[in-house]
Amino acid sequence: QEAIPVSDEHFMIRDPKTGRLLGMGTITRDISGAREIAVERDQLFGREQRARRQTETAVEQLRESEEKYRALFDSIDEGFCVIEVLFDDAQNALDYRFLEVNQVFEKQTGISNAVGRRMREIAPAHEEHWFQIYGQIALTGESRRFENPAHALGRFYDVYAFRLGRPEQRHVAILFNDITERKQIEEALQESEERLELAMEAGGIGTFDWNIRTNAVVWTEPSKAAFARPSGASRGVYDDWAKRVRPEDLLVCEAGIQEAFRKKHHHWQAEYRMMSSDTAEEKWINSVSHIFYGEHGEPVRMIGVNIDITERKCIQGALNESEERFRLTTDEAPIGMALV
Repeated sequence: QEAIPVSDEHFMIRDPKTGRLLGMGTITRDISGAREIAVERDQLFGREQRARRQTETAVEQLRESEEKYRALFDSIDEGFCVIEVLFDDAQNALDYRFLEVNQVFEKQTGISNAVGRRMREIAPAHEEHWFQIYGQIALTGESRRFENPAHALGRFYDVYAFRLGRPEQRHVAILFNDITERKQIEEALQESEERLELAMEAGGIGTFDWNIRTNAVVWTEPSKAAFARPSGASRGVYDDWAKRVRPEDLLVCEAGIQEAFRKKHHHWQAEYRMMSSDTAEEKWINSVSHIFYGEHGEPVRMIGVNIDITERKCIQGALNESEERFRLTTDEAPIGMALV
């Protein structure tokens, strides 16, 4: 049989009148239930201690994680913020409130003390597309990358936005970069390129870009017109040019190109005649180019201009004919003639 744990309590028995010791007594109690309670109490205490230590560890890990998040949050060069999108009853995005911003936010936007404030309060003229885009992200959970102007802030932004947290919170995290200067440079470059293209078109100058490795060529409109390429056909191959060059001129051009490659020259120039595909018309072209070489010295690219010099050649030819007629006239004259 299984032993039952007991507890003995001893006591003395005395004569109530004389107080004389009569004997000893013992009370025996079954303490199996109390022992189980004590064990459970110890186990519960152990679990509480472990839970407390786990909680303390989790809190410490959370604190460290938040510190790392904040350090990263504030150290990135791009602006970052978390917003709450505000909707009407029909789920139309009306506004948004800033919940969190990093240290670069103010530099990137010019907005100070943004946390807790609404965008329409900060910039009432802020474009509607910002509210619509963030509203769609908050509702659908689909992230977006886009570039948009913010004229009310006088800036242009490259933005990546995504939903953060539970859908019902309507929170959107936004990583953005002020690209105003880049856009200004791009616009200035575009204007410069347009002016250059107009000037080159007015002067009958076209450009070409020959990838020597692949034999592919890209032309601008004046270059295409010079050898009868269709308008809009800006790409082709080397043979599209070669088959339009007058054969005797092609031999000279290709010999010059190969010599430039062999001697590692960075420039090639030639004047040659090009034939139209459907007429007997010929055009004189002056090509001037720069040659690029690879790391092993092989030619990889040639970029240059094609200048239509047909009119100049015609004038030069007419002048030469006039000079020849004048020379013949003076040589056959019965009297001596001289220019003074």
